Amino acid sequence: MKVIIQSTIILFTLIGVVYSAQDTDGTRFITSFLYKNAPDPHNFELSLYFLPTTNTAANVTYTYWSLKLSKIITKSTNADFQKLNKIIFPYEDIISEGHYGDGQPKNTTDPRIFITSSSPIKVIAKLINLNTKQGDTYLVPSISFAAKKYLFKLPEPVVGREQIIHILTLQDQNANVQIISTGPQGHNLVNQTVAISGSIGSDQIILPITTISVGPSIYVSSDKPIIVIGAVVCANLNAFNNGIPSSNNTCDYAAYFPQKIGTWDCISNLTSPVQRVTIGDNVANVIVSPADSICGQTIPVSINSNLNPINGLSQTLTSKLVSRYQMVHSYISEFAILSQNAYISMALVGTPKATNNGTLNGIYISYVPDTTQFYNGETQFISFNSNDKLEVYLENLSINDTLTLDNVKMVQGLANPRIINSFNKIYTVVEFYILNPGFHTFSSTTNYIAYVISKADNNTNAGYGYITGFDTTKIQYTSDINNNTSPTTTPISTTTKSTTSVSVQITLVAMSTFYFILSYINYYIRNDNVQFIYNIPDSDGTEFITSFLYKEAKNTSAISLTLYFIPSVQNPSNITIRYYSLLKNQTVISTVTPNYGTLNSKQFLYNDVISEGHLSLGVAVNVTDPRIFISSKTPIKVIAKLYNMENSQGDMYIVPPITFAGTTYLIKLPPAVLGKYQLFHILALENQNVNVQLATVNDLMNHTASQNFTIDGRVGFPQKLISSIFSGKRKSFYIKSSGPILITAAVTGADLNAFMINSTTLNINNYDYAAFMPQPIGLWNGKTMLTTKDRRVTVGEHTVALDVSPSDVIGFNILPIVTYTNINSIKGSPVSIPTQQVTEYKIDNDKVTEFATRSSHAVAVWIRYGSPGATLNQTLHGMYLHYIPESTQFINGVTQFIALNVGDYFEVYVENYNNNAIMTLNGQNIVFNNQIARQLDFFNKTYTVFKLSIPQQGINTFNSSLNYIGYVISKVNSNSNTAYGYLTGFNKSKIQTYWAANGTTPATHSPMGGSTISTTPLPKGSSSTTPLPKKSSSTVGGSSIETTTKSASKIVVVLESKFAPQHYTYFIRGIINISNIHAGQLKKNAKSTSRFTSDDKYPLSQKSFFNDNNKKNDIKRKGPPHPYYLITYRDAVLDAPTGFKIRQNYNNGGRLFDYRGRPFWIPKFDIKLLDKKLIEKMIKAERAQQEIDANDSSSTDQDLVIKPEEQEDYVKGRLQFYDMPPHESLTLHPWGSLSLIEEKSKYFTSDIIKSNTIKAAMAITKKNKTLEKVKEEDFYKITRPKLTWGPMPTSIVIYTRFKPKEQLNVRYSPKDFNKYPVIIINQNKYKLKVHCNLPEYKMTPISLSIREKLKKRLQDGRKKIKYSCCTLYIKKILLFFVIIFVTKTYCNDDTVGRQFITSFLYKNPSNSSEMAFKLHFLPQNPGTTTVQINYYSLLKKNLTTITLNVAYNIYYEYTFVYKDVISDGHMGTGNVFDVIDPRLYILSSAPMKVLGSVTNIHNNQGDIYLVPPMAFAGKKYLLQLPTSVVLTNQLVHILTLPGVDASVNVIKTSNIGNVILNQTVTISGALGSNQKIIPITFNSMSPSIYISSNTSIVVVAAVTCANLNAYNNNNATSINNCDYAAFMPQQISTWDCSSNLTVADKRVISGDHTISVGISPADTTCGKNFPVLSYTNLNPINGLPNNLPSKRVSTFQFIHSLVNEYATESQNSKISLTRIGSPNANKNRTLDGIYMHYIPDVTQYYVGTTQFVSLYNQDLLEVYVENLKSNDTLTLNGINLSNSVISSRTIYSFGNTYTVLVFSVPNSSINTFSCTAKYVVYVISRGNKLSNTAYGYVAGFGTSQLTSNGGIKTTTVAPTYSSTNTIISQTTQKIDLSTKSSSKVIMSSLFLIFSLMMFLFINF
Repeated sequence: MKVIIQSTIILFTLIGVVYSAQDTDGTRFITSFLYKNAPDPHNFELSLYFLPTTNTAANVTYTYWSLKLSKIITKSTNADFQKLNKIIFPYEDIISEGHYGDGQPKNTTDPRIFITSSSPIKVIAKLINLNTKQGDTYLVPSISFAAKKYLFKLPEPVVGREQIIHILTLQDQNANVQIISTGPQGHNLVNQTVAISGSIGSDQIILPITTISVGPSIYVSSDKPIIVIGAVVCANLNAFNNGIPSSNNTCDYAAYFPQKIGTWDCISNLTSPVQRVTIGDNVANVIVSPADSICGQTIPVSINSNLNPINGLSQTLTSKLVSRYQMVHSYISEFAILSQNAYISMALVGTPKATNNGTLNGIYISYVPDTTQFYNGETQFISFNSNDKLEVYLENLSINDTLTLDNVKMVQGLANPRIINSFNKIYTVVEFYILNPGFHTFSSTTNYIAYVISKADNNTNAGYGYITGFDTTKIQYTSDINNNTSPTTTPISTTTKSTTSVSVQITLVAMSTFYFILSYINYYIRNDNVQFIYNIPDSDGTEFITSFLYKEAKNTSAISLTLYFIPSVQNPSNITIRYYSLLKNQTVISTVTPNYGTLNSKQFLYNDVISEGHLSLGVAVNVTDPRIFISSKTPIKVIAKLYNMENSQGDMYIVPPITFAGTTYLIKLPPAVLGKYQLFHILALENQNVNVQLATVNDLMNHTASQNFTIDGRVGFPQKLISSIFSGKRKSFYIKSSGPILITAAVTGADLNAFMINSTTLNINNYDYAAFMPQPIGLWNGKTMLTTKDRRVTVGEHTVALDVSPSDVIGFNILPIVTYTNINSIKGSPVSIPTQQVTEYKIDNDKVTEFATRSSHAVAVWIRYGSPGATLNQTLHGMYLHYIPESTQFINGVTQFIALNVGDYFEVYVENYNNNAIMTLNGQNIVFNNQIARQLDFFNKTYTVFKLSIPQQGINTFNSSLNYIGYVISKVNSNSNTAYGYLTGFNKSKIQTYWAANGTTPATHSPMGGSTISTTPLPKGSSSTTPLPKKSSSTVGGSSIETTTKSASKIVVVLESKFAPQHYTYFIRGIINISNIHAGQLKKNAKSTSRFTSDDKYPLSQKSFFNDNNKKNDIKRKGPPHPYYLITYRDAVLDAPTGFKIRQNYNNGGRLFDYRGRPFWIPKFDIKLLDKKLIEKMIKAERAQQEIDANDSSSTDQDLVIKPEEQEDYVKGRLQFYDMPPHESLTLHPWGSLSLIEEKSKYFTSDIIKSNTIKAAMAITKKNKTLEKVKEEDFYKITRPKLTWGPMPTSIVIYTRFKPKEQLNVRYSPKDFNKYPVIIINQNKYKLKVHCNLPEYKMTPISLSIREKLKKRLQDGRKKIKYSCCTLYIKKILLFFVIIFVTKTYCNDDTVGRQFITSFLYKNPSNSSEMAFKLHFLPQNPGTTTVQINYYSLLKKNLTTITLNVAYNIYYEYTFVYKDVISDGHMGTGNVFDVIDPRLYILSSAPMKVLGSVTNIHNNQGDIYLVPPMAFAGKKYLLQLPTSVVLTNQLVHILTLPGVDASVNVIKTSNIGNVILNQTVTISGALGSNQKIIPITFNSMSPSIYISSNTSIVVVAAVTCANLNAYNNNNATSINNCDYAAFMPQQISTWDCSSNLTVADKRVISGDHTISVGISPADTTCGKNFPVLSYTNLNPINGLPNNLPSKRVSTFQFIHSLVNEYATESQNSKISLTRIGSPNANKNRTLDGIYMHYIPDVTQYYVGTTQFVSLYNQDLLEVYVENLKSNDTLTLNGINLSNSVISSRTIYSFGNTYTVLVFSVPNSSINTFSCTAKYVVYVISRGNKLSNTAYGYVAGFGTSQLTSNGGIKTTTVAPTYSSTNTIISQTTQKIDLSTKSSSKVIMSSLFLIFSLMMFLFINF
C-alpha cells in the first residue's frame, strides 16, 4: 500500500508538471553579448543558463570564435533538469572593442555563440558588472524567431555612452541587410546595405551609437532570416524623471532581443487583430514598432489605457519610425495597443519601481508579445535576489484555473490580481514575490506570459527584467504579402516627436499649453545622408600651398606648368595666387575668376618658379622660395600638372589644402634612370618657422644619414630642396618637423624597366615623370588600438608597386599589419614592417589582382606606383604616383575631375555597393556588370571597383550615394610610354583610438621581401622611442605631442586642440633640451635629471611629462590614461636657427632689465651642479664666453646658470648669439614693477636686437626729448607732482595719494555731466569747490549779497566754502542737484565707466592672421578722452601699455594681433587651467563705453559684446553656452580684478544634474599673473558652469563654432553650420530660502530674434530649488511656477509658431537671463548666425542717450521701452523716429507695461539713440544667408535696484571712478568694490545735499 501511495503521488506530480514548451524554447539558438569600453573587463561576468524543458538531462554544445585564440572553439556540457546549468565566458574572449560610435554599420569579429542541444532547453543570458551590479538578464529565443524585418529603439544612454546593436546571420546563411537609422523627427541618419556572411568566424555587423538623447529608430531588413540584439551600456535612469535626480547612480545596463515586424501593402488585413497589453507598475516607457508600409501610407492603430479602455484613441504610425509612449504613473496604470491591418511589435522599458519623479531603480528592456503568443502549462525561470517579482498576465482567468509557483498552488486572492480594463477585461495581472533566488517554475492552466523583475535596489539602482517565454504568433494576413520585399528607400515623412504619447494625449487637458511648450524636448538630429547635394570633400579647401619640381630641363619653354581650379560651389569667389617670382625677384600676386563647371587654370613659366643649380647629393639645401600660395573664400579643388610638350612626359596630382599638413613623413620614390633625379620640396606654412630633421635610410646598405635644419615660413624666404641622383630602390626619406609642413615629391625620370621580372626586351622610352604630394604618417604609443581599423585596398591592373609607410612606434622599431591579396583574401598574412623606412610591395600582375592591408594599431600610409595596364613583363607604359586613402577617408556625393584624353579611365572603389545605389558619370547611370566592375574578396566583399571609360576631355562629374574613392588614370600610350594618374579627392581620416588596458606589443613577423626584424625593445636606459635605424644621436624632439598625418590628427582628440600648429615652434625648440632626446620622448626612468627642483629653476627640459612608468596614475582609471600631461607655455621663448638653443631667464621675477636698464641675461656656470672632472672644461668655456663678452657692450647679470647637460653644446659653440628677427622686438620697461611707475615720462621702448636669451643689448627709442636713466636711489627720492583737477571733474570725492584713508567717495553716475553742475567737497578740511558748465541753461550772475554772506560765514569760521564763478544761484544748483539724485541716479546707463576688465577668447583658428580682435571706445564727453590699455603681450612677453586719444562721437577701434593676446594649447577637457594673463585692463580719463569684438575676416564669423565697467564684477556666476559643432570649443575666462587675489570654486553640471567638475582654484590679481580658462570640447549638450568667488571677479565666455543646426528641427539649409558668439555674463545672487525682494526681478524678451533663453537661478544655500514664474503670450497673466535647480541653467526654447514673447519673474532673489539669438530666428532651418547677451532686469532700464556701434547698413535696433507714452520722444542720431519706420509690439506680460520697438539703423559706425522713457536696447545684425554669421549685444544697462528684505543680499554696486581726469595713474593697488549698495549711496548723497540745502536756506 505504501508503494502504491508513493507511486500515485509521483504520477500526479508528473501530470501536474507537464511542460508546455514555449516556442522560444528549442534545440538551436544563436546569441551574443554586447558591451563597449568596459573599465575593467575582469569585473564582468558574461554567462548563459541552460534550462532543460523535459525531465531529462540535455547535452548542450556551444560554438564561438575565440578572440584570444583567434580560432573557433566548440565545447559541450550536460544540462541537468531543474538546475541552473551556468557557463561563463571571459569578456576579452567574445567582446571585440574599438568600434567608433558614429551609428554607422561596421564589421565586427564574429560575436555569435551557436548553441545546439540534444533536447529542448530554455536559454537565458546575463551580463553583469560585479562591482557596480549594473547588468541585465534576457531571454534568448530559439532561431525559429529569426526574421527578415525589425524595427526598434533603445533607451536613452547617459551622455557619451553607447547604444549597441548586433546584426547576426544564421549559420552558413549569407544575408544582404539594409539598415536605416532614423532620427526622432524622421530624418534619415543612415541608409546602408551590407552583406553578411553566415560562416562561423566571419565578421558580423555592429552598430555602435554614441548619442545624447533617445537615439534613432533602427530599421533592419534582410533577404534572409537574421537575428538582432540590442543593448544600452549605460541607460540614463533620469531620462524619464520630471523631478530632480534622487540618486547619484544614474545609469544601468539593459539588453534584449527585438522581435519582427510585418509588412503592409495598404490593402490586406489581419486574420485577427494584434493586441498587446502591459500595466504601468514596472514600466517607464512603451516602444511601438509599426509594420513596414510598402505603399507609403501610415499604419493605423488604436491605443487604450485605463482612462479610455473601451474607445481606443486612433493614431497613425509612420513606417520605419518607432513611437514612444511614456507612462505618467499618476494617470496611467495600463497601456494597450491594437492593430487590425498590419503586424506591429512592442517593447517596454521597465524598472523595478517605476516613477516619473525620481531616478529609476534600474532599467531593463523586454519584448511584449501579442496575445496570440500567450501559452499555458509550466515555464522555468531564474531569479537572482530574494523578493524578486514574477509578473504574470493571464487570459480569461477563471476560478477553476490553477496557478502554481514552484509546485505550490497559489490562492488567487493572495496573488494581488488586477483586471486590465482594455480588451473587454479578459486579461488579469497577478504578481508573486519570489522568496529565494535560483531556479523556479510557474504553471497555469490558462494562457499567460510572465516577466521576472528584480526587486528595487536603492543603493546601486541596478535592476534586471526579462520575459520567461512566448509562442510563435498565430496572426496571419488575409491575403499573401510578400515579406521578402527588397529593402526600399521610400522617402520617410517627417513625423511628430515621440512625446505624442497616449499619456501626453490624455493629460493635455490637465496641462496648460504653455507648460507643454516649456517641457518640449529638443532631440539631437543629424542629417548625414543627403543625396544630390555636393558633399564637399576635405581635400577641397580654401588655403593651399604647393610647388613644381623639375631639374635640368633641356628646353624650359617646353615644360608646361599649370594649376587647375575646380570650384566646389555654384558661386565661387575669386582665387588669389601668390608666389616669389625668380624673374622679378619679388612676390607676385595674381587673381583668377573661376566659373563653376568649367576648366579654370593658371599657367606658370618654368624659369619663374623653378630654380636650378643645386647639388644632388640627397641632402637638404636651400632653394629660393618655390611655394605657390592659393587662397579662395569658397572651397575649391586644386590639381597641379607638369607636362613636357616635347616628349609628353608629365604628371598630374591633387593639391590638398594646408589643413592636411603634418609633422612626420616617410617617403620613398621610384628609382630614376641615370642622369635623372628624385626631388623633394620641404615647405613651411606661411609665417610658421619650423625645425626639421631629415634622415635618409638605405636598408640595402644598412646606412642612415641625418641632418637638422630650420625653415623660415615667411614669403620669399628659402625653403628646402632634396635632390638625389643616387636614387636606389630602397632608399627612404624620414622627415620630422617641429611644426606642420608640406612635401612635394617628384621623379624627373622614373625608370620604367626597374620593376621588370622576366622580359629581356627593353623599350627606348624607358622613363617618365611622376609627382605627387605625400601624406603624413602617425604615431603609435604601444598602448592604443585604432577604431576603425586602417584599411586600404587597390587592384593590380594599374598598379606596379605599393609603398607602405608605417607610423612611428614608441619603444619598438616595427609596426604589425596584415596584408591581403586575392590569394589570401580572408585571413591575410600578418607581417611586421620596420619603422622609419618604407616597405615596398611589388605587384606581380600575373598572380596578384587585388591587394589590401589592415592596421589595428596605427595608420600605415600607402603610395601607389601606377601605370596603365601595368605588367612586370615589359617596359611600363608610363608611371604616376598618388596617395591611397584609408576607408574612413572615402567621400560621397559629387566629385569633379579633369581628364586629358577621351578614353582615360576613372577607377572608383565603392563601399557596400548594392543595386539601389545611385551612381552616375556625367549624368549617365552606371550599372554593375562584369566588364566594368568586380567585387573585391577581402573585408567581407565590402568593396567593389569600377573601371569607367571617361567620355570627354576636360571637366567630368561623378556622383554616388555610396562612399567611394576615385582615381583618374590615363589610357595606355605605347608610343611615348607616358602616363598620368591622380587621386580625385578624399576626406580627413575619422579613425580614432581606444585605450588597450595593458598595452599591445608587436608580434614578430617577417616583412615580405625583407629580413626578420627584431622586436626587442630599446635598452632600459635609452631615451629613444622612435629611433632612427642606426640610433642617430640627434633627432628633433616632440614626437609624443605632434600632430602627424591627418589620419592621425584625431587619434587623440586633444592633439589637435592642445598642440595647434602655431605652438610647435615655441614648444619643441623653446622648451625642451633636445640634445639627448630621440624622436621626442622625454627621459623615462630618469633619476636626478628627470626631477625638477622645487623652485623650478630649470624649465621643462628636465620634466618627464610623458611618464610611461607612472603606474599609480593608471590604477582604477575609468577611461584610458592620457599619455600627455598638461604643460604650460610660460617656459616658451623664441625659436632658434638650426643647431641653436634658447633659454629663458627666471631671475628678478622674470623681468628683463634692472632699474638701470641693464639686462639679466649672462650665463654663469653653477659649480655646485658640476662634477669635479668637468670644472676644467668649464673654465675653458668661461674663457670662450669672456672673449664673446669682450665684443659686446651689454651689462650683464651673474646669476643665470648654464645647466650641466648643456655644457657640451656650450663648449662646442652651439649655444651662442644670433640675430633675432625684427618682428620679435619687445616693448620693455627698465624699472621692473609697475607699482614703481608714477609718471608717463619715465616710460621708454627698448627693442631687443640681439638675444638668444643668453645676452641682450637694447636701443632706446627717443621721442620728443631725450629720456635719461635714473639711479635707483635717486628714483625713490623723486618728488612727485601733486595731482591737480582737470577742467571737468566728474565725481564728489576727495583724494590724496599720501593719505588714502582720508579719501571720501560719494558716488553717482556721471552721465551727461556737461549738463549738470559737479561739486567737489573736502569734508575734512571744509572746502567746497563748484565747477559749472551749463551751456543748455540760462546763465545769471550770482548776487553780491550772496557773496557777502558767504564771505562772512567763512570768516566766522563756521564753514569755509570755495567756489568758482558759477552763473547760477547756488540754491538753484543744489535744488537741481537734488532732482538729479532723486530722479536720475537709479536709471542711468551705468555700463559707461572709466575702469574695465575684459579679454578675448578663441582657440585653434585655421589661420590666426585672419582673426581680428578689437576694442571699440565710445567716449561720453565732447573733446578727447585719454584711454590706456594695459595687458600682457604674448609676443613681447611683458606687460605692455597702449595709450590712445579717442575723440567724442568718432568711430575708433584698436586691433590686437591673435598671437599677442590669445594663448592656445589648453586641452578641451572642461577642467580649469592656467592661462597666461589674457586681461585687458582699460583706464580712461573720462567716462566711456567699451565694446569688444572678434571677427574671422575670412569667413565673417564673429561677434560683438558689451564690456561693463569693473563695478559690475560679481562673486557668483551661472552660465551655459550654446551647443558647439563637434570637436570645436566652448571657452570661459575667469579674471581677477587688478591686485585682488581670488579663491574661485567652479562646478560644472550636466543637463540632468550630474556634477561633472567641482574644482577650487586660486587666482592672483597681479597684472601679468596667470588667470583661468575653462576650455570645453563638446560633441553633445552644453554643461552649466557655476562660478563662485570670495571676491569680485569678471567672466568672459565664448563659443568658437556654435552649431547653427542645433536648434533646427528640419534638414540643414546651408553648408555654413557654425558661427562665433561671445558675451560677458552677469552675476547671480544668493538665496537663503527665507528672504524676498522688495521689488520683483522681472525680465522680458521677444521671440523675433530669439532662439532660446537661459535662466540662471540664484544660488540657494538651503538646498531647495529656486522658484521662478514664467510668462509667454499664451499665459501673460498667470505665470507658470517653475522650481529651478540651483547651479544649473534652465533653458526655454522658443517655438515661434506659438510663442512670441517670454518673461520671468523672481520674487525671492536676483537671477540672470541670457538670450541665444539669431537675426531671423527660425527653428525650421539653419540659423542665419548666432549671438548671445545678457538680458537686464527692468530696474536696469535707463533714460536719455546711449551710443552704440553697428557694422552694417540696415542692422537692427531692438528697443524695450517701459510705459511708452504718446508724448515720449525717440530719436536716432538726433532725428525723431516716426511710427512709419518703427515696428512695435506690446509685451502682454506684466500688464502691457513694456513695448518692443524694432527699426533699421541706416548707417554703420557710431550711432546715438535717445528716449525720454526708460528703456534698454539691443543691437542685432541683419541676416546674412551667404555666410550665416551674425552679431548681437546689449548696448547698455543701469545698476540693478533690486534689494532684499532679509537674508543674503547681493546687489551690484554703482560704478566708481578716480578723481583725476588728466593723469591716468597706473597702479596695482587693490580696488575696493565692496562699497555700499546703490540705495545707500543714494541716501548718503541725499543726506549730504539736504544738509547743504538746510545750511543755505537757513543762512540766506
